[in-house]
Amino acid sequence: MKHYRSSIPAAARECIVATYVTGPQKYKVECILHGKVVGIRTFHETGELETERPLKNGVIHGIEYRSDTPGKLLSAETYSNGLPHGKARQCLMTVS
Repeated sequence: MKHYRSSIPAAARECIVATYVTGPQKYKVECILHGKVVGIRTFHETGELETERPLKNGVIHGIEYRSDTPGKLLSAETYSNGLPHGKARQCLMTVS
């Protein structure tokens, strides 16, 4: 996904917790900073980001991004301490 700003700290390291059955590519990672999970990311089989969920004290906190197809943003929603906060952005899908 282009042009998104992650709420997960750049210093967090990814720890792979699940891979695709069809190969070694990562499916789900936990982002760890100072021994705490500060975010979760899932990926499409192509390796592109599918979802990104920042966490603070075990609850969603920051902007959650979701894409339905690789590279195509589906939604971006801001959370504060586990609750939706502000405006959510959703992209329209066209079916052909």
